[in-house]
Amino acid sequence: MVRERDSISPLEISNSTVTSDGIFRVIQKHYDINQINEGYLLQSGYNDTYIFECVDKSRWIARLSGNRPRGSANIEYEVSMLEHLSANGVPVAGPVRPRTGAAGVEVELAEGLRTLAVFHFINGDDPETLEDWELTGSGLAKIHNASEDYSGPASRYTLDIDHLLRSPMKLLLQVPRLDQGISELLNKLATDIESDFKAAGDLSRIGCHGDCHGGNNFIQSNSSNEREAVFFDFDDSGPGYLAYDLSVFLWNQLGGRKSLSEKASDNWNRFLKGYEQERELAFADRKAIPIFVRMRHLLWLSERAGRRDQWGIGALRSSHLSEDAEMLDHLRSTLSS
Repeated sequence: MVRERDSISPLEISNSTVTSDGIFRVIQKHYDINQINEGYLLQSGYNDTYIFECVDKSRWIARLSGNRPRGSANIEYEVSMLEHLSANGVPVAGPVRPRTGAAGVEVELAEGLRTLAVFHFINGDDPETLEDWELTGSGLAKIHNASEDYSGPASRYTLDIDHLLRSPMKLLLQVPRLDQGISELLNKLATDIESDFKAAGDLSRIGCHGDCHGGNNFIQSNSSNEREAVFFDFDDSGPGYLAYDLSVFLWNQLGGRKSLSEKASDNWNRFLKGYEQERELAFADRKAIPIFVRMRHLLWLSERAGRRDQWGIGALRSSHLSEDAEMLDHLRSTLSS
């Protein structure tokens, strides 16, 4: 039998999955953390996330950043922003720097370098009730407030129109065997969104979490026995539009539907109520939220399009894209009314 490596050059790898033991060896080598007793791969997706426990019963989270369509991990900004937020009393899952003082560790794998970062493990409950969503909204406002005087390393990415719409559209239109009719629908959709965005005028910019959809925070009791939202997963963070950061929660509440259910509408209103308890929301920013909901969905689709060598082109079928385009076109009127 002829082995492939004997006849052709080494094959390109899109994404490796490292065992938990392999990750923990890297951690023990580079971090001042007690001997690891046990740990597991928690989930694999956009990034690979591991949970581990040391002999002293302390628990930690390790994240091996994936190869995102946008480019390299934004680790220097993310870690520094988390340290800034924590120093200003905002409840977040803080980072742990390696012995070198860097933001993380570069791990060389078959596909190239990927960034490993370690964070404190946080306990808490998944938000479910209206009160929880109100706390989530107020927690996001606290992040925005505290980010205003951040002066650390600059972000690799700015959550602007290029990042949220133009670049994602390029990826979507490069999907192999994309039906011409779907391409035209997507192009029209992008044109409409950009037109609405330009008409929105001057919008507020802030340090964004970038992925506040309701699944990246827990609800827990603080030292004063008061319930509060604790945030994690700032992988998509960066300076950007305040309306976009709010729109991510609304987008998730829609769940791919053309309109909000009564329950989702209640959740959204309580989320906004919590936000406005901590930070005033300008009329222009509020009105622009539906525009960014549509951008967010295209950005989400583009993540799948940009990972076709990892997830396959079946993740973006023309029939599904047609339904998505129809839904987003419908939202232009329903969300703005």
